[in-house]
Amino acid sequence: MKSSALSLFSLISVSVLLHHAAPSIASLEETCKQLAKENNNVDYNFCLTSLQAFDGSPSASPKELAVIAVKLTQANATAALAKIERLLNGSTLDPTARFSINYCLGLYTETKVALSNVIEGLTSGKDKSFLVMQIDTAASKPQNCDDLLYEGANDYLMKPEDDDCSDLATIAHDLIVKFF
Repeated sequence: MKSSALSLFSLISVSVLLHHAAPSIASLEETCKQLAKENNNVDYNFCLTSLQAFDGSPSASPKELAVIAVKLTQANATAALAKIERLLNGSTLDPTARFSINYCLGLYTETKVALSNVIEGLTSGKDKSFLVMQIDTAASKPQNCDDLLYEGANDYLMKPEDDDCSDLATIAHDLIVKFF
């Protein structure tokens, strides 16, 4: 509960900062179009609707959009961890699914650490290679969870969360690579 409140506070803080930000050179729509054009793994509609959900994003610069994308990925990973906890506390999982979900707990924990490193790196001016390495970790761990669950015919358990987390991290990755 404490981490959820902290995540919400972080999202609100960024929202307030972005609300007072200067108008951006490229619009949110143009930025998502550019990302989708340059990377087949970025869906324009997902990019646009995900980032639009954050107050202040229409006037955010691409660098600010990168921070938003990382924060949204953090919120997604937090929600995924909560779902994993609910699944582990339930008694309906077979042993293979329980093992896989327990492994996913570790993967999403690593994802959250990597995302915290990205936020810290963005605010402290870490070099781009550090940021890219950390966001790549955040993008790959949910897919590792999805792959493991798929192998055990249990991918339905976390598929939307795994996909959304990886997709948001991919958007953040591309924004960091392009604009930092």
